[in-house]
Amino acid sequence: MYLQMEGKVGMAAILVKELIFFFHGGDPSITIDKNGTFVTTIKGTLSFQGIYSHYSNDNGLKWSNQKTISTDDIERATTATDIDANSIYYGRIYSCWAKLFPPYSIGFSYSNDGAQNWTSPTALSTVNLRRAGGEITIGPNNEVYICWAGITSISPLLKSMLDLLHHQMAV
Repeated sequence: MYLQMEGKVGMAAILVKELIFFFHGGDPSITIDKNGTFVTTIKGTLSFQGIYSHYSNDNGLKWSNQKTISTDDIERATTATDIDANSIYYGRIYSCWAKLFPPYSIGFSYSNDGAQNWTSPTALSTVNLRRAGGEITIGPNNEVYICWAGITSISPLLKSMLDLLHHQMAV
């Protein structure tokens, strides 16, 4: 990852050191908070399931020890920050993820202190339906939007084709 910083003299690209963390299972998500703190969330490994965060106050040169957000077996996590200075949640960092095993909920947590601490995970949906994704973004009025896919045993395309075929046979 590269960070570009604009200064009075010009623009410089700074290489952010490779993230080397224990229990790193891949799928990192990164955001930058209101103070310029880099925050990354990473899924754990098979031996250390969960979602973990790290933060850096020096543009990624050094990273904090990991902080456990959840010990759920997850698909991956995404992270976003409210960067609107007029928002009552200015600087809050949000994270969400899809659980891989029942109950197949979407997990959610947030931090108000640059990822030093996280709230206890909350399940956003309790319908027992396998899910994928968990994408998070902040809306124009500081709303937190989270979307995910529900996985079924029937393809939506196949179902649409069967419905169309059934409709044509009925005519």
